[in-house]
Amino acid sequence: MKVIWFASQNENKIKEVKEMIPEMEVKSLNDLNDTLDIPENEPTFEENARFKAKTLSKIVDGIIIADDSGLSISNLNNFPGIYSARWANPEKDWNIINEMLLEKLLQNGLVNEKQRKAFLHLL
Repeated sequence: MKVIWFASQNENKIKEVKEMIPEMEVKSLNDLNDTLDIPENEPTFEENARFKAKTLSKIVDGIIIADDSGLSISNLNNFPGIYSARWANPEKDWNIINEMLLEKLLQNGLVNEKQRKAFLHLL
């Protein structure tokens, strides 16, 4: 079975990739002997994904894929956007992070559905 490496630690994303390509063995950052936390400091989703793939390619051989994704709220200048996974650091609990985001919406007077228009970048 061919192996493909996915530059992610997100268990849900890893599971989805495994379901999309069952004919391949999908390995991820979680399969490395040493923990590798690849920073996502690039200015775009595309560049973050490219950086993650290039970083992993220095450690493993074979096919490598990477992604980046994030929620962008139009009336908050597309916040949190590329910072979606880390804007609330050090908080990691998504329930608390969601509450923090709702509070930010309220602080900015964004109270109804139309004002809270958002989209998900997925690369």
